[in-house]
Amino acid sequence: MGNLLKIFKIPERSKIENTTVPGSGTYPDVEQMIPGGKKPDIPGYSLEEVIFESSSSRIWRGKRQSDGLLVLIKGASSSEQSVQEQAEIIHEHEISRNLEIDGVLRPLELVGCESGSALIMENTNCLPLRKLMDQARLDLLDSLKVAVSLTSTLKEVHQQGIIHKMINPLNIFVDPALGTVKLTGFGQASRLSRENLTTLSSQLNGENLLYISPEQSGRMNHPLDYRSDFYSLGATLYELFTGRVPFESREDIEIIHGHIARQPLSLDKIEPQVPKILSRLVLKLMAKRTDERYQVHSALLNDLQICVKQLENHGHISEFPLAQLDIPKELQIAPGLYGREDEIAELETVLERVSQGGTEMVLVSGTAGVGKTSLVGEIQRSVAQKNGFFISGKFDQLRHNIPYSALIQGLRELIREVSVGGKSVNESWKGRIFAALGSSGHLMH
Repeated sequence: MGNLLKIFKIPERSKIENTTVPGSGTYPDVEQMIPGGKKPDIPGYSLEEVIFESSSSRIWRGKRQSDGLLVLIKGASSSEQSVQEQAEIIHEHEISRNLEIDGVLRPLELVGCESGSALIMENTNCLPLRKLMDQARLDLLDSLKVAVSLTSTLKEVHQQGIIHKMINPLNIFVDPALGTVKLTGFGQASRLSRENLTTLSSQLNGENLLYISPEQSGRMNHPLDYRSDFYSLGATLYELFTGRVPFESREDIEIIHGHIARQPLSLDKIEPQVPKILSRLVLKLMAKRTDERYQVHSALLNDLQICVKQLENHGHISEFPLAQLDIPKELQIAPGLYGREDEIAELETVLERVSQGGTEMVLVSGTAGVGKTSLVGEIQRSVAQKNGFFISGKFDQLRHNIPYSALIQGLRELIREVSVGGKSVNESWKGRIFAALGSSGHLMH
């Protein structure tokens, strides 16, 4: 039996509440930061001050009671860690403790506490980049030096086989005087050189979504590799140079759609002081296709260093050819399906009609192993660009005793996709489903 593809009508976008770019604001006393005014109990350590917090974690400066050593302590932002948050902080400890890199904030130990787990890290006088950007404390030259230092650190991280996957201002500490960085936030990091994602991680939401690569959305049918961090680096530099994120919305799904399908405004259009060549450099990092981004760190470093030297020596940055040294050391074959251009074009045509309000069915037939699934997967990017959902299901001969198994599989994928949107999106879909089911809605409980 041939595979069956149903292209669904693309739904209207649903609202997501309370998703904004985080600000540092003021940092009150530790007692005021904890629900109920109670300090968290970290065995062997005392808490001195809150350095920074995000929606999922909080960083304190503390002191080791045995010898008075100053440390940084990373823990949950709430009084109790979720299972996922605890797994993430344990994973961060496992990954970062094996990285002997000056630009990585070194972990000292992992400590169990009443809220879950706390990561003890070396003390630093660096400040969170998020806080520095919110206070507008970095000029163009300082920002360029941060970009150079961050790229150098990222090069070493990638050389050790790690994809960070969370490059953003929340995980970058900066010494404002020197422009050097300390990288942290390895809770989502991967030791795989390439990774295929089919859904967005539940830990990527709100503030983190502002910087993810298109392939991190799980909706691109494209493997994730070190160049995903280049995109996130570009999104971070975009905000660093302009004061604005590339795609801003109260709706998570709109931000994801921006990363997948929209082109960000040129940096010099937002901030005229940003040189055009620097704008093009950042937008190259943020190319939708990985093969259109920088391919090697040395090429990116070279271009950034040229910008620094010109600004220091001449007070401005002139035009020069970008990516002159961008020659990969290894052959990289771009993913894609070849020899099926006519079939892909036909699917794209059907998708275009469906996106205008139609409903159609396409049958794809062929012998086993001929590439039916790969063919259908080629339109996944196009569906995502139209803000639709791509779901799939397959009748497996080993599960022939389960009725409607392929439909169940596809609907589970749809539920995972929808759940990324948060509570308001879930409620919207629930209402639409019950409205469609009418008197049979009680069967869904």
